Amino acid sequence: MISGGNSAFAMKLMAKLAPHRVILADYGEMPAFSTNAYRFKSLGSQQDGAYAHRLLQACLDEEADLLIPLHAFEIRPLAASALLFNEYAVRLALPGADNLPEYFNSEKSAPAGEDWLLLLHGRPVFSSRSDWPIPLAQVDDGVFSLDENSGNVAKWRLITI
Repeated sequence: MISGGNSAFAMKLMAKLAPHRVILADYGEMPAFSTNAYRFKSLGSQQDGAYAHRLLQACLDEEADLLIPLHAFEIRPLAASALLFNEYAVRLALPGADNLPEYFNSEKSAPAGEDWLLLLHGRPVFSSRSDWPIPLAQVDDGVFSLDENSGNVAKWRLITI
């Protein structure tokens, strides 16, 4: 399941996950149609909070075993609930809680339109380029972009929308 399903970036990401069944979930109203490759799911009102609980319930309802969160406001609540997701066999495509501050700054998230990389189980599932200037082995699970303007060292940034 990809949370943040209304964006063009989520659609690009979804295309790279074929042939898996993908659920594009977002808050508010969602389109009522589906295809063999994907479908849409509303997560209700964003104003209600309880994001981790709502996303876990949606994963269980849809029998999803992987959640790729793209909204910045979901990242910290999900990271704090990683153990709960793990107990229900739902993998979070996020860096581990100990490493999260290295990749995620809610005030400076990576733009989704630049080159990006999807890592799952520490391996690249998709990369928009082959010549990353720093090793992929340094990156946790998630969707990342390279921030080459973070001082004097290039740094991976978790992509949020």
